[in-house]
Amino acid sequence: MRQTLITPQDAASLLTLAQIKRQCRIDDDLTEDDALLQLYLCAAVEACQHELGRPILPQVWERTFEDPALRLVLHYDVLGVERVTAITRTAEIDLPPEDWLLRRGNQLIGCQGWPHGTLDVVVKYRCGSWPDAASVPDQIKSWLLLRIATAYANREALAEGKLVELPRDFVAGLLDPWRVYR
Repeated sequence: MRQTLITPQDAASLLTLAQIKRQCRIDDDLTEDDALLQLYLCAAVEACQHELGRPILPQVWERTFEDPALRLVLHYDVLGVERVTAITRTAEIDLPPEDWLLRRGNQLIGCQGWPHGTLDVVVKYRCGSWPDAASVPDQIKSWLLLRIATAYANREALAEGKLVELPRDFVAGLLDPWRVYR
């Protein structure tokens, strides 16, 4: 399976730079670390999605399944399928919605099987757990702020020869209600 992120989520919309600076105890007029804080925000969002097992905000993906006989599983929280294409040796066949269905919200199934000679199935779809940043629960935003602040406070730790681990109990526990267990 190959996958490509077509339209990434807008990670910067989850938290404002002012919120991040307040959490890190940085004066608003100090701007020399703004790019670093944005980098930490993107890293924290990726870590959060990994912990949750699902994307936070809407994004568009394209997945190519090389063996359509296997289960075609998409990300959790599929919001909609934009296109399903069967690839044969001689053609690319865009399948109408009545030729496939989405089971359990993330498993794509060919209703009558896939067209004869299908080698690959390409699926372009939209997924995300919450429709916009305002809908994301405060516990998730708190987790992001804590991860960013800890990364910022310990950005020199490795250079000094020690590695500081982020606390698991409280911080990671903030994500538990939205975590997808597989």
